[in-house]
Amino acid sequence: RDVWGSHILKRVTNKPGPEAVHGLDLVDKSTLHRSEVFSDWYDKVGMSHAMAALFPVRNDLGVLSIGRPRCAADFENDDQSRLALLVPHFQRAVQIHQQLTIAAQQSALTYDVLERLALGIFVVGVDSRVTFANSVARRFVQSDQPLTASRGYLRARNTGLAPRLEKLIGDAALTSVGKSMTAGGFLSLPRPEAPSLTLLVTPYCICRDEHRMVPTAMILFVDPDSVTQAPEDLLAQMFGLSPAETRLVSALVNG
Repeated sequence: RDVWGSHILKRVTNKPGPEAVHGLDLVDKSTLHRSEVFSDWYDKVGMSHAMAALFPVRNDLGVLSIGRPRCAADFENDDQSRLALLVPHFQRAVQIHQQLTIAAQQSALTYDVLERLALGIFVVGVDSRVTFANSVARRFVQSDQPLTASRGYLRARNTGLAPRLEKLIGDAALTSVGKSMTAGGFLSLPRPEAPSLTLLVTPYCICRDEHRMVPTAMILFVDPDSVTQAPEDLLAQMFGLSPAETRLVSALVNG
C-alpha cells in the first residue's frame, strides 16, 4: 500500500487548494519505513526524502513528486517555498493542456468552424500529410505562393526552409501524443515582392476514440495582405484561454 499516495488523497480532501508539501508532513518516517511501498520500491531505489506539489485540475488531482536518496540532505523549508512558487504554473499548464484536448473533441473545433475563421489553418499528420485546409489556407498552396501541397503533403517551396517546416510539424505532432517535448514554433516564409508569410506550428491531437490518439499538428497564419485580424472571442472559445492568454495568442498569430 502506498502510504504517501493515500495520505496525499486525505490531504487534498481536507485542503483542496494548490500547495507544496514535505513528505514528512504527509506521513511520519517510522510509518513510511514500515510500509509495503517503502520495502518493495522506495528502499530498493534508494529514495528516502520527498516533496510533492499538489493541485486540483477540473475533477482530477495533479501531483508532482520530487525525491532524494537517503545519502542526500532532506528537503528544507526553502526548498518547499521554491516549489510552492511553481505550483500555480504547473496547475495552469495542465489546465491548458486539458482544455486543448477537450476542445479538440467539442463543436468549437469542428472543421465547419475552422472553415469560417479568418485565419489560414492546416491540420497535418506527423508526416506533413494534409487532413484539413480551410479556404484561406488553400489559397496559399497555389503556384505563386510559398507553400505547396503536392500529392497531399504540405511543403515549403523554399528548399532551404522545407526541412525546417517538416521538423516543426513532426515535433509538434509527436508532442500532441506525449512523444516529444517540443511545442512547435514559428517559421517565416519569404514571398517575392510581398510580405513574408509567418506560420505558427502547434500540437493538435485528434482522438479517434478513447484509446487511440493520432499525432497531428495545426498550422495557423494570417494572410499578410489582409487587414483581417484573428477573432479573439473565437480563439478564447476554441482553446479555453483567459483574456490575457487570448491577447497573447492573437498578437502572435497576427504578427
